[in-house]
Amino acid sequence: MYDIKVIDSFTNKQLSRLKLAKAYVKDTDEPHGIMVRSSTVPDSLITDKLLVISRSGVGVNTINVEASTEQGVAVLNTPGVNANAVKEAVISALFSVVRPLNKAAEMVQTLSGEDILIQAEARREAFIGRELQGKVIGIVGLGAIGV
Repeated sequence: MYDIKVIDSFTNKQLSRLKLAKAYVKDTDEPHGIMVRSSTVPDSLITDKLLVISRSGVGVNTINVEASTEQGVAVLNTPGVNANAVKEAVISALFSVVRPLNKAAEMVQTLSGEDILIQAEARREAFIGRELQGKVIGIVGLGAIGV
């Protein structure tokens, strides 16, 4: 049996896979493994009992790789795991730049009275935005993003 310290939040579905490896989540200062997303892994957890640190995400800048290597601890990450989420966020940001829908929705919430349609039409010009049709978009990225 292996004790796994979980730093940050993971879904029950993700954690349920640990049982297949006879590993169980345990809040301990001397784990066999550590699962982390973006938080810093405290150096005090890098002991001779620790076997692996697994980071869900790109990079290992929140893990003391040198100390881990000295202790013989494997440090893993999951490059590309969030590539789709990043791509979707970029597309969402692109749409919000050309069509200020959030600002338009906020403006509509301020309207009141019998002539709401007239008020909205009077302010509509500021929220029209631009169309993407016919535009050329260049996407530059690194790794799995922009490919």
